[in-house]
Amino acid sequence: MPDGYVPVLTCTCGEFGCGGASAHITFDLGTVTWGDTRTATYEQPVDLGPFRLKRQAYEAALQAH
Repeated sequence: MPDGYVPVLTCTCGEFGCGGASAHITFDLGTVTWGDTRTATYEQPVDLGPFRLKRQAYEAALQAH
């Protein structure tokens, strides 16, 4: 997996390599951005996003799970 990319969607079987999408996740002081969404193989772009989230809420959601 290329640096900075994280699986964000899987196929219905739950196997990421079978299908799905990855996104390049970046952080700044107040925002988390999921952008440059690509297929599970990272070879092709996917027309999805970018998504910008409030960093404090994002981190709180991660801590809750």
